[in-house]
Amino acid sequence: MGNSNIETINQQIKSDAHKAIWILVALNISVAILIFLQSHGLAYSIIFIQIAVLILWLLPFALYQIFRKNNSIKLATYKALASYRNIMEQASW
Repeated sequence: MGNSNIETINQQIKSDAHKAIWILVALNISVAILIFLQSHGLAYSIIFIQIAVLILWLLPFALYQIFRKNNSIKLATYKALASYRNIMEQASW
């Protein structure tokens, strides 16, 4: 792989990670609105799902990238967030 291909892949991973952060921000804003509207059951469900995704998917994925693939922490975090964006893209609403 050429250096430009690696740079293109890294830019795509960064872009996907930034989109994942915006997805998390949008979900957290919706949770705040739901709590404000007194819909605590749905808000707690969304919070529980977010925590489960962070613990069961993003953390192991990032740790795998760090320890097995020997990537930097920054790149591993970007890859984990990019994978989260891909999961959210495939979720049917």
